Amino acid sequence: MSSWNEFPFFLIEYIAILLLTLSAFRLPIRYSLHKILFIATAMSVVYIYIRHIQSDFALLPTFTVEMILLMLFFRLPLIFSFLVVIIGVLTSGAIEALILYIETSLKIASLNYIMDHYYYVQLPTTVVLLLLTAFLQRRKIGFHFTMQDSLKGYNFYLSAILVISVMLIQFATYSVNNNSSYNLLIPSIISIILVLAIFLSYKHNKKLWKERRERLEKKR
Repeated sequence: MSSWNEFPFFLIEYIAILLLTLSAFRLPIRYSLHKILFIATAMSVVYIYIRHIQSDFALLPTFTVEMILLMLFFRLPLIFSFLVVIIGVLTSGAIEALILYIETSLKIASLNYIMDHYYYVQLPTTVVLLLLTAFLQRRKIGFHFTMQDSLKGYNFYLSAILVISVMLIQFATYSVNNNSSYNLLIPSIISIILVLAIFLSYKHNKKLWKERRERLEKKR
């Protein structure tokens, strides 16, 4: 199957992962579906593009994008965004491994065939993730973040460093594999855009905190 033909399967799986992890931490999803769709779309595009030009190094940039966008859209500290991402990776990975084991044990398809047609794993995984999400939502089970000082400046600095670090790793890996420098153009542009978005968000957040302090001082 062509890489871009797999886009819908990655999209729905990433949406399911985000719904589950956000529900697990009692973060709002009812009025944030457009944010979830945007994050899942960005993750799918990044993963498929990088896997297309270099199959062994797609997960790290994908989940880095998820971490940064969660921080920006849901106003989470970087460490909380990292925790949400890790929980999603571990949960989806465990479910995928279980489904892969069941399908190969029942001889539904060979391992090589499933790996070439990974939607055999993605679709059942998505169903399980959505069922778990429905259970958490219905039972109102989950953890709560302490949101005090959620967007302090160090979160933005750490995020920028993280993006630059991922880009450097990408560059080093491409150099080792002697790939064309043209393939570095799009990841470079994405990294620059992310760093710019982080910087602008930090400036905006700093302005909001300044205005808040001024209002509090006037009330005294």
